Amino acid sequence: MSKMYRRRYEESSDEYDTQGCDTLEERGYIERLKRELFEERKKYSEAQREIKALSSKYARKESDFESERERIMQESASQISTLEILLAAERGMKLKGSPSATTKKSLNLLRENHSDVAKWSQEKEHKRHLTDRITRDVEKLENYNRTLQEKNATLQSEVNRLAVQTDKDGISIRSLKDEVNTVLTLLQRSKGLNYKYEETIRTITDKNHELELENKRLKEHHENYETALRSLQQDRYHYLVSKQCGFDPLIHSTRDGRNKNMGDQSSVVEKENQECLSQEASAKDDGKTLSKKIESLEKAIEQLRHENESLKSKLEEASKKIHSDDESTDSTSSEDTGSEDSKKANSRNTDHTTGDLTDAGSRAPETEGSVHSPRPHDEDRGKLSSVGASNQQGKNSQGSETNNEQENKT
Repeated sequence: MSKMYRRRYEESSDEYDTQGCDTLEERGYIERLKRELFEERKKYSEAQREIKALSSKYARKESDFESERERIMQESASQISTLEILLAAERGMKLKGSPSATTKKSLNLLRENHSDVAKWSQEKEHKRHLTDRITRDVEKLENYNRTLQEKNATLQSEVNRLAVQTDKDGISIRSLKDEVNTVLTLLQRSKGLNYKYEETIRTITDKNHELELENKRLKEHHENYETALRSLQQDRYHYLVSKQCGFDPLIHSTRDGRNKNMGDQSSVVEKENQECLSQEASAKDDGKTLSKKIESLEKAIEQLRHENESLKSKLEEASKKIHSDDESTDSTSSEDTGSEDSKKANSRNTDHTTGDLTDAGSRAPETEGSVHSPRPHDEDRGKLSSVGASNQQGKNSQGSETNNEQENKT
């Protein structure tokens, strides 16, 4: 019997391994059940050996008792026959007279045999008590054997149930882990995109600064151009007035010799004006492209913000789901076992899992902060608006110059 249970335990030890258990509490609980089952089976095998030993001992005593009983019965039968002979002899002696010495000796032997028969009856009663006690012990051991078998079946069913439950829990925990890993990879991707957009924004900021410096230089150049244009208009006015008065300033150059090279100066000024117009047009085009880039970046940042919010909501749902699964696992394990050790292990497992998930959730605001960090775009937008205003001012000044030229031509 013990060999059969040992072979069945060796076959079932591989079947109910802790491969589907993902938590320390479940592994410890199943290992504890296995140890208890092994101890009960060990006690059962010891009881079986004890029953066999007692049965063999009882069988030997029973055979010894039977052989002793046969021997005593044979001796008593011979003694009874001898006693009958002696009694007949004694009756014959009484009829004849006083008994002889041999007759007295035979009577003494008969009395001794009678005392031996009394001892044999006492020993027989003692052996009967022994056999009764052995029978009671055997019944107790059989009852204990049945109890051990029932407990073994209960433990086996509990191990099977826990194996199925741990498989289900392992599948759900693995799916939750996959979801959390997906969310974390999405967060890492959003961090990388945030870093790229921050680099792009820094590049645009530097470009904007360069455009501001270029705009400042163009404004100074434009102011110089306006000053030269005003002086040219004054010289042209004086020239026209002098010509109307019959005095040609090109032949008689006066006024500190400024009208000597008026034609050359006007051509130079026109060239500079054309350069200023081309630079203003390029600056305007750069401003348009920058505004388009800023709009596209703002749209991308808004999209990233929505993605981060959705990722954050997914992470919160995953953490709530893990919390609920851990609480359900804790409640079922505490109802099944009812031991303080399993409760403490459940609390440690729940703290560990929720600690991991709260760490993953605490990283989400940093990502959101990194998404919201490119908000200094408002300053860049202000800078670009200042660039647009300066370009508009250049247009107005250019319009005034063209108006002045038209008046001079007329």
